[in-house]
Order: sequence, then C-alpha cells, then structure tokens
Amino acid sequence: MSLLLAFCLVTLSSFALTADGRGVFRVAVAVYDSKAFKPIQGVTLSMKDAGADELKQRSDMKDLIPMLEPKKTGEYGDAFVYYYGGFTSETGGKYRRQIRGTLVIEKEGFESMEVDLKKYFGPSFDSDTAIPLIELYLKQKSK
Repeated sequence: MSLLLAFCLVTLSSFALTADGRGVFRVAVAVYDSKAFKPIQGVTLSMKDAGADELKQRSDMKDLIPMLEPKKTGEYGDAFVYYYGGFTSETGGKYRRQIRGTLVIEKEGFESMEVDLKKYFGPSFDSDTAIPLIELYLKQKSK
C-alpha cells in the first residue's frame, strides 16, 4: 500500500476551511498501467472547473490558489488534487462534502483521460473525515 493511500485512511478530508464551511478539499488519485498493473510515475493530473475563479475572489484564501495547479504522480503513481467547495449539513448533524471538477489525466505514451468527479463519486461525499480516492488504469497508446 502506498503512503498516500495509508494517509487517506487516517487524515481529515479538508486542506483548509473557513467558518462558512467553504474551503479547499483534496481527492487522492492513484494511476496504474492497465496492461502491467504497475503504478505510473510522472502522470500530470489537473483539474478543470475546480473553483479557482471563486477561490481567487476570497481574500482570506488567496494563498491556497496554487493548490489547484496541476500535480504529478510520485513513485507509487499517486498524488492529491484539490478543488474549492463546501459542506452541506443534513438532519442529524451529518455533513456532506460537495464534489466538483473534472480530473484530466495525461502521460506521454498513454491515452489521455478525463473523469467528472461529480459523476464518479456522486454530487457529494458522505463523510466529513475521509478523503475520496479514485484509482485509474491508463491504456498505453498503440504504436
């Protein structure tokens, strides 16, 4: 198990929150070669529609804008990507985290991929303490 996956099991989901329940949230991503079933290092992970424009308008969170920039997967094929969102409360004091953004996955020699996180996880994530994890298997390009 990679350190990222272990970290997901024991850490809080939000990176930074304000009193209004809005903040920057993380999603754990693990990328594997679909043929070799091995992690792929150096995959570029970027987010579209992740709330960067909204975050730029918040003077109290402007220093977090770089968190929404593209990331590269590490040795174990994993990385965190971030989006700006918020919590919604439900009856019984339970909170759900709104999910947003499209994850764009690119690596030379592999087919590119886009994943709408709202379709993948649903419109909200039902825990205020767990980190959503997405495992992806990239196909090598035909030669």
